[in-house]
Amino acid sequence: MVQKKAGWVWEKLDWFEANRLPSQEKRYSDGEMYLYLGREYSLKILHMDGIKKYFASFNGSELTVFIPEAVPEELKSTLVKKTVWDFYRDCAESDVDRLLKVYSEKLKLAPPVFKVKHQKRRWGSCSADNVLRINFQLMMAPPEQLEYVVVHELCHVKEKNHSARFWKLVGELMPGYEVHRKSLKKDGWRYVL
Repeated sequence: MVQKKAGWVWEKLDWFEANRLPSQEKRYSDGEMYLYLGREYSLKILHMDGIKKYFASFNGSELTVFIPEAVPEELKSTLVKKTVWDFYRDCAESDVDRLLKVYSEKLKLAPPVFKVKHQKRRWGSCSADNVLRINFQLMMAPPEQLEYVVVHELCHVKEKNHSARFWKLVGELMPGYEVHRKSLKKDGWRYVL
């Protein structure tokens, strides 16, 4: 039986190898491309004398990371990674806070407590006590996809499941959300830091 299917198995293995997604593991090195709100930026690492704290900012089409010159070579990529993650987390906190204020007002709710975290398998969640968790890697997605996840999780404050009432509420807050939901499912594999 196995020998009969061997050709089919090899054919499928070849197909999966040919269609495998590229590795998304970041090296945190100069020239590497990073998405931010759906646009690509080239990472530029600047080693500077006289700075004690590391930080990141945008400069045209570059995401520039500033790190102290004195950082040992073996720690540089770790420090660049931490800097990039902190930058995305800070940006996410600001954007999520703004979106929650807008949409909470529409639902006549006080903005819920939220946490921005790195999550491997979820874009967001809403706990039983209405604490929202949003994955800061969503800052790589176009703004509408981040907005969709915030609206989705906020609607769970009123409707704890994915019932018809839940989806109706999402649609009332964000007409056409289906497009952004579908795009996130299709492109989400790209949003990896």
